[in-house]
Amino acid sequence: MVARIQSTTARIQSTTVRIQLTIARIQSTTVRIQLTIARIQLTIARIQLTIARIQLTTARIQYRNLANLLLLNTKAMALPTPRAKTQQFN
Repeated sequence: MVARIQSTTARIQSTTVRIQLTIARIQSTTVRIQLTIARIQLTIARIQLTIARIQLTTARIQYRNLANLLLLNTKAMALPTPRAKTQQFN
């Protein structure tokens, strides 16, 4: 009878250790998944920052292009109109 109790106790302890090991593996996997999610979020944030920089650069280029066009138009309007050459007689 004592031997059966000891055998059952040993099996329960063995099962308990296996369960604890499985829990530790699950926790480790959970931490790895969380780390992967954090890395993905960081990558997404970097991509969004890059997109924002591209949009800012695009806006600056468009502004410069518009300013240059306006400047060219202003200069063109300010140029004197060509006049016919007058002949000078001495």
